[in-house]
Amino acid sequence: MNDYSAFGIRFQSEISLPGLRKRDPGQQPDVAIRFGEVPETLENVTYRGHAWMAAPGVLLLNRPEAGRFLVRDGREIVIQPRHGVSEAVVQVFLQGSAFGALLHQRGIFPLHAGVVQVGNDCVAFTGHSGAGKSTFTAALHQAGYPVISDDVAAIQCSANTAPVVFSGRSVVKLNSDSLTAVAGNDHGLAEPQSELEKFELPVTSVSERHGISLRAVYELHPADHSDEECIVGYPNAKGLMCLSRHTYRRRYEIGLGMSQQHFLTRGRILQSVGVFGFHRVRDLKQLSRHVRRLEQHWQSLAEPRRTKRAA
Repeated sequence: MNDYSAFGIRFQSEISLPGLRKRDPGQQPDVAIRFGEVPETLENVTYRGHAWMAAPGVLLLNRPEAGRFLVRDGREIVIQPRHGVSEAVVQVFLQGSAFGALLHQRGIFPLHAGVVQVGNDCVAFTGHSGAGKSTFTAALHQAGYPVISDDVAAIQCSANTAPVVFSGRSVVKLNSDSLTAVAGNDHGLAEPQSELEKFELPVTSVSERHGISLRAVYELHPADHSDEECIVGYPNAKGLMCLSRHTYRRRYEIGLGMSQQHFLTRGRILQSVGVFGFHRVRDLKQLSRHVRRLEQHWQSLAEPRRTKRAA
């Protein structure tokens, strides 16, 4: 058995989970991950999506490339791999869609975003696929900002508590061009073994023992020219649409009956978190300039103090 922690959750897993922090095996796990038989369909189906279906408390993910995954009650993930599939491909879907379903089931709001720590708080970068979320996360890490999570921000809050983000994996997934722009040609990372995988850049991550207060969310947009680059604040209605649009595996919340709870969570996030649109030219050579622009914006918010990585 392997014991890990991520997203404020303690895992005990029969399959290794690269990028997750090891934990004390003496602690009781919150979630068990094991191999076993997984049905091809569910009873009492409430929602059918592409390659998945949901019933009360259960989500079944059926990926021909990897196998079947059953996520149950926010406490268990059962994996039936396709014969001959590599463990790395199974891990792609386990730590992606299956973990997304798990967060929904546990009432944790999953925003499709990369997150870095700025001072005592954190900021998130969201946007459509290919918008540059992971690239920005990695560039900010290279500039000295610890990474809290890549790809999924696990946000928790209530009527009485401000939103916090718990740390996820201690790697950032990048394609070849983004990796070269951030880390240079001599990065020394292993080549991905399939089209489903990306390069995984190890990063300095934040201890996940406590959540980090969320200060701002930036939605990334392309700009045609440098004179069109800007950071604009969203009114509440637009901010709510942004958070809804970029909910990780958004349709899972419908199938699992989490729509009302997540709607309330998004509203609570807007009470204390600024949501902004960041329009910039999509040019990897301009990353350092974009980082400086963000730093200037953070100073205008509340003068957060930079947290440097240990040498």
